[in-house]
Amino acid sequence: MPLTEGPDGPDGPDGTDGAVTLRYWAAAKQAAGTAEESFGSVAAESLAALLAAAVLAHPDDGAFARVLARCSFLVDGEPVGTAAAGRPVGPP
Repeated sequence: MPLTEGPDGPDGPDGTDGAVTLRYWAAAKQAAGTAEESFGSVAAESLAALLAAAVLAHPDDGAFARVLARCSFLVDGEPVGTAAAGRPVGPP
């Protein structure tokens, strides 16, 4: 599940002010009901914080959280392992 950083500030081409895009595939896409979502820079302090925000955005029967618990992740195309990774994903 790749994460892509937005531009560093509001002057970026899409005006996301450091937002991070979370893209889903396979079971995660089905559980989320969407292929991608954007989260603000506060949620993007680390992979774990971003995933916590994503789970809060899907307060269903817990299916989404169960799927994420089994996923591996990419940050800017680099494998980082599981949700336990504390690697920052927001703008440097």
